[in-house]
Amino acid sequence: MTSIKQLTLYTAELDRMLAFYTNMLGAQHVHEQADAFTIQLGVSQIQFRAAADGTKPFYHIAINIAANHFQEGKAWLSGFGELLTENDEDQAYFPFFNAYSCYVEDPSGNIIELISRQQAAPVLDKPFSADQLLSIGEINITTSDVEQAATRLKQAELPVKLDQIEPAGLNFIGDQDLFLLLGPPGRRWLFSERVAVIYPLQMELDNGVSLAITETGELVI
Repeated sequence: MTSIKQLTLYTAELDRMLAFYTNMLGAQHVHEQADAFTIQLGVSQIQFRAAADGTKPFYHIAINIAANHFQEGKAWLSGFGELLTENDEDQAYFPFFNAYSCYVEDPSGNIIELISRQQAAPVLDKPFSADQLLSIGEINITTSDVEQAATRLKQAELPVKLDQIEPAGLNFIGDQDLFLLLGPPGRRWLFSERVAVIYPLQMELDNGVSLAITETGELVI
């Protein structure tokens, strides 16, 4: 199973984001650098860097938790902001993934999802805490050329079925506990009024593949 080793995202709220994630995760999981900081989420790291002037990037980020930790994780997440709702519900069940999710926004407007996959995730016998976050489970890949991006992801040996790609829809590229959410700008995110926008990011997978979305929305591998 592939996982994200390192993910670099951008924020116009660096100081507020540092305070938010230090409060959420504890200082032991946050490492500050010049014009950036890094958080540890199980086997994954996210580095938040200062955004270009005049931009306010945001992303959809899911974090994997254990199969038996959803209710504890939901209660924990609600301590850092009001849970987002969809049709007056503050959680979702996705039958296709057999997974439960809940959501909150951080100071950058990132849509942060806790996802508990009932088959793919392990069962842990420890009480839930920030120490029990497993990995990055999803990140959006927003681009104006969805079909070209899908072809490049397939060439990188990611599990892509090109005959099933929907250029105007949201495509789940991945397997088990990691999915890249490939889609065009303008789609509304569930549990949010925000719509997908192209913003740059870089990531390194644990299989050695590195990829990036440029400021113009091109996928580079």
